[in-house]
Amino acid sequence: MKNFFIYSCELIVILLVILFGVSYQKNNFSFPSSQITASILFTIPPEQNVLNNITLEQKIGQLFMVGFNGTQAQDAQPSISQYHIGGIILLDKNLQSTQQTKKLTTQLQEISRKDSEFPLLIGIDQEGGEVSRIPFTEYEVTSQSAINSPQQAHIVAKKRGEELRDLGINLNFSPVLDVITDSQSFLYSRTFQKNPQETSDLGKIFLEEYKNASIIGCPKHFPGHGNALTDPHISESINTQDTQTIQKNTQPFTDAIQTGTSCVMVGHTTYKNVDQNNPASQSPIILINWLRNIYHFNDIIITDDMEMQAAHANKTIAEASLKALQAGADVILISGYTTTPKERENIITYISDQIKNGALTTQQLDEKISRILKVKNSL
Repeated sequence: MKNFFIYSCELIVILLVILFGVSYQKNNFSFPSSQITASILFTIPPEQNVLNNITLEQKIGQLFMVGFNGTQAQDAQPSISQYHIGGIILLDKNLQSTQQTKKLTTQLQEISRKDSEFPLLIGIDQEGGEVSRIPFTEYEVTSQSAINSPQQAHIVAKKRGEELRDLGINLNFSPVLDVITDSQSFLYSRTFQKNPQETSDLGKIFLEEYKNASIIGCPKHFPGHGNALTDPHISESINTQDTQTIQKNTQPFTDAIQTGTSCVMVGHTTYKNVDQNNPASQSPIILINWLRNIYHFNDIIITDDMEMQAAHANKTIAEASLKALQAGADVILISGYTTTPKERENIITYISDQIKNGALTTQQLDEKISRILKVKNSL
């Protein structure tokens, strides 16, 4: 009798909550009823369901996007099957022809599906101009610096997005949204070479057309390299602009965030007047205080290639990668330009061991994986 009484009371409370929600909806706001119902019944997001049913090793694997040597899917299979990596970056060394690339991406996804229920992020740097990884001559390679109107931006980005989708690629590390005024800067030739507002306008067009083609556009390199002269691929890169100037030049990124970009790449330049001790990719000030708290970005933060010298000055790639994750990054990019397959495996193993020993809390890890799976669920 007591159990029946408790059950009846609980049922009455639930019914009252539902009735209150319906009444409140009718009399106060015109929210869709599905939202009210979902809120009342405590519906669990799809990514949360997955989180509850995957292993710790599978979670850790989602934190990596890596490159590989070779042109066949079997060349990347150990990384996917053994280490459960969540993403692959394709370089020109992996691509031989349109037919080969389509076969490669199809088989990569098939291998991933055998390991987990969510797809791989298959990324590429197809900016146009000097950074065009697809070596086939018939593909769109107009540089950003050559784009002088919104109409031209729509045409170029639409064609590029459709080409990538046809090849089975779902993530493009583009557009470059750095605002650079010094033509001597290492990155100047790869930018729109416009002021913050014009850069923002063209960048949003690229992201819109990529999205229309079912491509995740990933703007880079937050917060913008500025007029840094030194290429972070080869040595430490320093930005000495004041904080106000740096934040002013983040407008293209903040506008992209407000219009719904689901991925942002963070560079390895050190901003001496923001965080003099850490490159952006390892700076909690830039990743948490700025991107998360001030700019309200709630999706994937991915690092630029951790093999770049500026990323791991005075430390190993593995140590720098762990520091980036602890600072707020969600995905570590390791291109395979300079590391061997064994070295990449060692990096993943090191980080896995460190996480298992408490380098990230369970909550921190699950928040990262939730963001990653949320984006994957949109593919």
